[in-house]
Amino acid sequence: MKEEVRFDNAAVLSSDWTGHPILTSTEAPNPEVRLIVRRIESCHGTGEISQFKTGAVVANALFDAVGARDRRFPLTPDRVKAAMNS
Repeated sequence: MKEEVRFDNAAVLSSDWTGHPILTSTEAPNPEVRLIVRRIESCHGTGEISQFKTGAVVANALFDAVGARDRRFPLTPDRVKAAMNS
């Protein structure tokens, strides 16, 4: 919802944390966590792999909810509103 690396035609413009804000722990939602015990399968980690799919999941949920599709991240309020108006 915030993280974005900005570029121009020659270079990366986001060179510090002010220009590249990230979601803080107080801004993050509290997910429901369920542990599944599978004694016949080995452990393959916990949440790291979900990071790669989260953006697509949120974008698809937005599309399902309001019919707006925007493939640019982060999905800022301004971008979502623009997608809803187009």
